[in-house]
Amino acid sequence: MPLRRLPVLFALLALCVAAPLHAQSPTSKGREFWFGFMENLELEAVANGAPEFFITISANTGARGTISVPRTGFSLDFVAPAGRALEIRLPEANLYPFGSGVIDNTGIRITTNAPVSVTAVHSRIYFTESTQVLPLAELADEYVVLAARDFDATHPSELLIVATEDNTQVSITPSSVTVDLRPAGRPYTVTLNQGQVYQLQARADLTGTFVKAAGGKKIALFGGAQRAEIACDVDDSHIWDQNYPVGRWGQQYLVVPFAQQPETVVKIVAAFDNTTVRFNCGGSTRRLNRGEFFEQDVSATTVVASDKPVSVAQFMKGNYCNPLGGPNMLIVPPFALQTKRAAFEALRELDNAVYRNHINVVTKTNAVSRVRLDGRRLSATWRPVPSNPLYSFVQQPISAGPHVLTSDSSFQATSYGFDVFDAYTHWLGYDTEEFIESPNVVSLNLGRDTTICPGQSLVLDATTPGASGYRWQDGSREPVFTVTGPGEYKVEVSTLCQLAVGRIRVTFKENAVALDLGKDTTLCQGQSLVLDATTPGASGYRWQDGSTGSSYTVTKAGEYKVEAVAAGLCQPSVGSIRVAYRELPLPALGADTTLCPGQELLLSVTRADAALQWQDGSSGSSYLVSRPGKYKVTVSNGSCAASDEIQVDYEPALPAYAAQEKAYGCGGTALLLDASVGVDKVSYRWQDGTTAATLLAPGPGTYRVEVSSRCGKVSRTFQVEPISPPNVFTPNGDGINDCFEVPGVGAEGWSLWVYNRWGRLVYQQQGYNNAWCAEGEANGVYYYQLTKPDGPLCPIKGWVHVLR
Repeated sequence: MPLRRLPVLFALLALCVAAPLHAQSPTSKGREFWFGFMENLELEAVANGAPEFFITISANTGARGTISVPRTGFSLDFVAPAGRALEIRLPEANLYPFGSGVIDNTGIRITTNAPVSVTAVHSRIYFTESTQVLPLAELADEYVVLAARDFDATHPSELLIVATEDNTQVSITPSSVTVDLRPAGRPYTVTLNQGQVYQLQARADLTGTFVKAAGGKKIALFGGAQRAEIACDVDDSHIWDQNYPVGRWGQQYLVVPFAQQPETVVKIVAAFDNTTVRFNCGGSTRRLNRGEFFEQDVSATTVVASDKPVSVAQFMKGNYCNPLGGPNMLIVPPFALQTKRAAFEALRELDNAVYRNHINVVTKTNAVSRVRLDGRRLSATWRPVPSNPLYSFVQQPISAGPHVLTSDSSFQATSYGFDVFDAYTHWLGYDTEEFIESPNVVSLNLGRDTTICPGQSLVLDATTPGASGYRWQDGSREPVFTVTGPGEYKVEVSTLCQLAVGRIRVTFKENAVALDLGKDTTLCQGQSLVLDATTPGASGYRWQDGSTGSSYTVTKAGEYKVEAVAAGLCQPSVGSIRVAYRELPLPALGADTTLCPGQELLLSVTRADAALQWQDGSSGSSYLVSRPGKYKVTVSNGSCAASDEIQVDYEPALPAYAAQEKAYGCGGTALLLDASVGVDKVSYRWQDGTTAATLLAPGPGTYRVEVSSRCGKVSRTFQVEPISPPNVFTPNGDGINDCFEVPGVGAEGWSLWVYNRWGRLVYQQQGYNNAWCAEGEANGVYYYQLTKPDGPLCPIKGWVHVLR
């Protein structure tokens, strides 16, 4: 069984992406092609002339072929010369459908006896557009649409599906409501036969529409708009370009602006959730979910990098944004898709448009001098790509007519031309998937140098999010390499923004080491066991769950295994141990609680297979609580023990009261009765229904209050009587009525003033305590006044007769 080494990923988080489209090398050359034209400007616009359609075919070697519209019976044979482009004009006919949600028989097929490249052009005055046509081998069954939206939404966005087989069932999920009222986000199915096309239109952008053919049947898909103003109004044009299937999407793109255009619009759509997109290797990012897209103006050559495959288009703006040109769309292939030779035709004067033709070329900086156009070096100035100076680009003016672009180093190239209010754009093809170099070199960890045994293999995995290519020491290009012999292994992982290089040395030797994890054992619940596999000479460990430490912490029952490999040794030792856990569920005494006075609580724990011990040392299965405190029980089973505790509190008892309590007040003045007991969570109810702790008694009488808590209730009775001082006392020392004693008057708060009959103050006391016994005063009548500022709101005045 092969060992596997996983690298430390240096870029974004690892994410799942679609598998590549094909195992063979990608190429835009082929022997069979299917395509179709989309609805252009209204035919009623006679000032723009009739539609014209023509095809450019180029072949490295001479080729014979046929252009046909299979469902109509039309066919046209041709012979393509070797090494140059052949332009073929199609008959003047309506070669596209009209409207939305319509099936038409205008699918076009090209077959040849040798590989060729195909470009198609659809032209009307001021409404020209062109596209590279992909061969059947590059088509697939799944697409996420890149289209265009009219700036003022006057004319519809479009997509066109071309079937390559009979009974092709295609599921379509529009991203917006269509002209024929197909709702956004709701899939529907159409069935097409070979050579049929299906056109869909929407006032909003159809970008992000999902298209899937059943049974893996291949379809071709084109996106754009019938007419669209790009970035500014007034100037519109037909937009039409072939979409790449999702399996051919990439993660690294290079967008070179069109010559003499101050800005180009870049549009990016995602096929997978949580796709992160970066521009020019910078820190700012955009995050897209499946079907989401965004647009951004760029004025310089721009690197677009993502952690999952995306599709990218660049748009030429309308004439009112640019000094020359017209709206146009160019779907950009991933930067790794390049070629070393392209034969093409730069458009001549067409429908009164005299094009300023150009090519944009990108190649390695050290190879710019070897790029040839028609055998000559390019005359325009090469400039380095700002984010990756290992590559340079050029915007080369060219003449109309056929051309051949060549180099001994791979390049990517675009052909385009523009005049006032008109333009065309298309790629010049690809036939190789290049490894992209970068001056920013970082390390990639393939793991430490290691030793494996003869007969074993080691899988080195360099998979990196955002990578555009891999190159191992033997030239292989897969992200994974299997080591089967000793040596030094090297991988380079490429993006436009950096080059990651990893190395590892693998040796083969034999021997063995001993390993012992101990005897099988049983643990208590909650316990852990550290298994230590440290072995002299061991250089690596692998436990049953894939962890690689020298020790392992056991927290649950099971069988635990480890393999240990020593440097220079083979036949890794295997140790194992079985660990069981003794069940001992935790006792549960319940939540802390509060009881009423005199109440009891029975705590119970039933464990027939375990011993119990309470906090006082008792061992019964239950414990009766009759007073406050903390109670604890411990359950043990051999060497395993678990415990629980509970806090039990008691509510305070309500006070007991005499049968009747007297209270005194001035006659006619209210008296405040206070029944507060100083205990929390009690309630009061007086005989009149009030529930406060106090009651303002309006006058003499009997007043009752009921004091209640959750544990019980008590009654309290107040007998309110008026304060009535005596009118005589006899201070003769016989212990009976010797002093001026006033019922209901105590020392606290009361004051007494006594005057003789001539008005002289003979006695005064603050806090009178019934202690005036007329010492030193003669018999006779005296006048008094009793006051209590915080008591009854009346002074008590009167006279008293002192009689001995």
